[in-house]
Amino acid sequence: MESGAIERIAQNVNRGGLWLSPDGNLVAYTSWAGVIKNSQQEVYDLLVFSLADRRTRTLVKEIPQTDFGVAVSWSPNSRFLAYTTFGQKATGDCYLVSIKGGEPVDLTPGAHPPFDDRFRPRYGMATEHPSI
Repeated sequence: MESGAIERIAQNVNRGGLWLSPDGNLVAYTSWAGVIKNSQQEVYDLLVFSLADRRTRTLVKEIPQTDFGVAVSWSPNSRFLAYTTFGQKATGDCYLVSIKGGEPVDLTPGAHPPFDDRFRPRYGMATEHPSI
């Protein structure tokens, strides 16, 4: 990167979102993994690329998401990634996974409102409080 040269970090992937870690050492991205059988639910793999050792690791496979798999965010210390599931076959939960791997932790088990805002009234509508 110091030279300013462009380098491809992934090949043969159908990339969704792309996020540079806050410390600048890692790149997380989603890759389209297909559709759940007999549904329209898209699924994405969550991967992380190390700029130091040039290796890619898959952290989570087949996350149910829509809208190009972009519901992912870094923790401020670059040690975790949070993501939400949504869509026809998803539970709408928020998960946390370590960049070192392991099972994702469901941060929102049980019933709760969805995290996406597709069905939320827009500002200015009578049902929404103006201070929100």
